[in-house]
Amino acid sequence: MKKKVRFLMLAAMLLVVLTGCGLKSPDELYQLPKPTPQYESLQGNLDALLKSGYEYAAPLSGNNTQSVQLEDLDGDGVDEAVAFFRESGAKDHPLKICIFRGDAENGYELAGQIESDGDAINSVVYCQLNDTPTKELVVGWRISGTVYALSAYSLENGNLTQLMTTSSYTRYSVTDLDQDGQEEIISIQMNNPEDGGNVATYYDWSEGTMMEVNSVPMSASVEALDSVTYGYLQGGDPALYVNGFRRENHIYLICDILALREGILTNITLDPVVGDSDTSHLVQPDIKDINDDLAMEIPIPRPLTSGNNAMDWVQYDLDGKKRTACYTIHNTADGWYFVLPDEWIQSLTVLREEANTGSTVERSMTFCHLDEETGEEIPFLAIHKNTGDNRESRAEMGARFLLAEDAEATYSAELLLDEDAIGLTEFDVQARFYLIMNDWSND
Repeated sequence: MKKKVRFLMLAAMLLVVLTGCGLKSPDELYQLPKPTPQYESLQGNLDALLKSGYEYAAPLSGNNTQSVQLEDLDGDGVDEAVAFFRESGAKDHPLKICIFRGDAENGYELAGQIESDGDAINSVVYCQLNDTPTKELVVGWRISGTVYALSAYSLENGNLTQLMTTSSYTRYSVTDLDQDGQEEIISIQMNNPEDGGNVATYYDWSEGTMMEVNSVPMSASVEALDSVTYGYLQGGDPALYVNGFRRENHIYLICDILALREGILTNITLDPVVGDSDTSHLVQPDIKDINDDLAMEIPIPRPLTSGNNAMDWVQYDLDGKKRTACYTIHNTADGWYFVLPDEWIQSLTVLREEANTGSTVERSMTFCHLDEETGEEIPFLAIHKNTGDNRESRAEMGARFLLAEDAEATYSAELLLDEDAIGLTEFDVQARFYLIMNDWSND
């Protein structure tokens, strides 16, 4: 009884507290926090520019595509606000990048403004180009639908300085090729042969600014760029792998590899006599570090007598010497690849089959050894992809063993000869089988 009385007294006390002056109204409970004075100061500056005829013009591409971005440019530990605008009605220099410095007492104030001609800001990169704690801006300007200009700027001691500019580029990369802890700029320009051909230009920090070090020719047969990828050579030297579509056949790409030799940018794969790099490969599969040795490999097609291709994954060292890292069969239609033992490559053929079995679709690839004396194709390994209702049972049918599965398919294999004749166990086959994963990246 006493416990019940105590409970009722406690409930009554809580009711008094909750209905007293300490209880906030619903409007007060859901009220947003007040903005800080620094935020209000920045917003006031931005509103003033918008009222004067500016409009937001966020960068079109890259990793930094917000209209207003926060970045510590001068290295003092406090972020600057970088805002991107277009001034409507301006005849000259309509594109604006406004940089606001902020502090705890005074809020934000305009520290500098970058201007350019053009119809859009294509991209911006924040990077460290020198040995100070500052960060620099590398800006790509879209002058027109097909013409782009590139510039770099620094904010130091309250002064905004242009470090370099080039009136035309197709793609650029900001990266540390010389591994000195500071980044460099490589600008790539695609030109018709009569306009000087394709060229890459290297800029590095020197004498307080970004200086052009040298330019190198790119493959003349490349018509358009596909990708620019940072990676490593055999031996650990960093490089840029520049993929471009061939002029006469866009099914094929040529990869130019750019690296530094004694501080000079070099196209290590270019044959100066032919004018191209000897790295022609299919669009799929793409270049990658396929064997996880940290060096990038280029998949050069190797025709088989069956009319299919194996892939010869070639890597390069700084001297331009190449070696095969491994061979694969890439079944891009079915979404898998298989790493081949080196000794198979000389006599290998592959056969493709497709069958509808009840409610299951089975697509198979059979690996065969070609007997040079008789011309007979001797099957020794089959890999199956099954989709449909019975895919799980098909993957374990007979002597088959499971390789992988996802939400839509099972992948299984079958040894058609004994392990001694093939040279691989079931475990070895499983270890050499991979699903093809889509790589999502920006370059």
